Amino acid sequence: MPFSVSASVGFIALFGIAVLNGIVLIEHLRELREQGGLTMRELIFKGTKDRLRPVLLTAGAAAMGFLPMAISTGAGAEVQRPLATVVIGGLVTSTLLTMIALPLMFVLFNNIKVTKLFPLRFTRTKECLTILLLTLPALGLFAQDKELSLDEAVKYALEHNRELKAYQLKAEEQKALIPSAVELDKTVFTYGMDQNNIAENDYPLQVWGVQQSFSFPTLYSAEVKAKKIGHAVAEAELNVQREKIAREVSMSYIELQVLNEKSRIFSGIDSLYTSMLKGATLRNSQGDISNLDLLNITAKQQQIRLQMNEIRYSAGNALAMLKTLMGYDSSFTLTPEITAPARNDRAIDSIPFVDQLRSLEALSDASIRIEKQKLIPDFSVNYFIGTNFYENSKFYQGFETGITVPLFFGSQKSRIKASKIALDATKQFSVYEIEFLKNKQKELLNSYNKYKELIDYYNENGNKLYEEIIRTSKLSFDKGEIDYFRFAASTETALQIRLDYLDNLLNYTRVTLELNYLSK
Repeated sequence: MPFSVSASVGFIALFGIAVLNGIVLIEHLRELREQGGLTMRELIFKGTKDRLRPVLLTAGAAAMGFLPMAISTGAGAEVQRPLATVVIGGLVTSTLLTMIALPLMFVLFNNIKVTKLFPLRFTRTKECLTILLLTLPALGLFAQDKELSLDEAVKYALEHNRELKAYQLKAEEQKALIPSAVELDKTVFTYGMDQNNIAENDYPLQVWGVQQSFSFPTLYSAEVKAKKIGHAVAEAELNVQREKIAREVSMSYIELQVLNEKSRIFSGIDSLYTSMLKGATLRNSQGDISNLDLLNITAKQQQIRLQMNEIRYSAGNALAMLKTLMGYDSSFTLTPEITAPARNDRAIDSIPFVDQLRSLEALSDASIRIEKQKLIPDFSVNYFIGTNFYENSKFYQGFETGITVPLFFGSQKSRIKASKIALDATKQFSVYEIEFLKNKQKELLNSYNKYKELIDYYNENGNKLYEEIIRTSKLSFDKGEIDYFRFAASTETALQIRLDYLDNLLNYTRVTLELNYLSK
């Protein structure tokens, strides 16, 4: 039934009846509240029970009064039926809302103590706050998915990505190992008795001793420095992974935006072909177009829908990947506008991957110093005390110190030589990787300029051309100025312009992100 002036008048009448029924119920609830002696639950049940019959009678009388108009078929029925239909149908739903929704609203707004307009704020009693807390899960069912911007998605991923947490734990592990660099040998406690070791009272001595060995202090300092460098390597690796996650999340986010935009474009083209199919069916029945044209339009529409389904599956996979990267379990939506990231000019030396290479060089150099320090002699200290438990016994103390000299140091020299070779290899690897990064940066800059020119061209001319081709071809086909084949060719040309732009935008984003987060 179309909307008309009489239907709008029916809505006005319906609003008046609904408001009157609400006043009847709410005023009775207020009277019961002022009388006191009832809990809020008892008050609601008693008030709705007392006012059920008046509300039903009011709504029923109005509905019965409009019933003859709703079923009339005589003169003037086209004016009477919309008016009566609106009132009768609306009274059914408004009565349910009056008896169910209004009591709940009364509970929610009953115990407001203070009301502020600027800013709007309500202060309630604890009883009402408890009811509100109980209703929050139900309200959550109607809540919309949260919209996450690109920056919010990256920030959330850097805080909750599981792989990143693993690298962070590795860095904390290396930090916790720094105190282990000063590692002393186990302390040796001894006890002995020798019949040849006789005291002044002509009885053998029982000797207790404690012995400790030490490395040269410079070895400990070298190992502490190596542990700190190891922690720096882990921190550099963590920073590399941070940039990797930020790049992957940004790329997945924009890729999903592009897929959503493609889905929207194909949906519009599908609607266009649906409208065309209706018109073509009518024109075919009148003999204006052939059956072949009608079949081609139907086939094209089915092809568009298949492409829509393919894009929908790809978008589902991209969304699952983005959630995995972010560590985000709830549903969310993306911002509709696709904003390509801006390029950041970074020097090669400021890249975390280069910091990692430098830290690896420093760690290899520290390993050489440790192996050299192991050629320095070690020390040992031994303190002992002896006595017996016979008459005239005394305590006899003594100590001894020793030095451990590496007389056979061939194996240690080979370790030093191997460490030096490892350092040279690490330096060669670093030089190669830095040169590789420089060449990669140049290639990415060339690609960046190429895709930027394509995007600028579309923003200046391509977008207008796309819209104009779609509009003109649809208008010309409806007027019969062009046949279906020319219309399909024009539509595909316009569609390809838009799809090429989205592909170029995705490639531009990929290149820009690789430049901003340059790594191996």
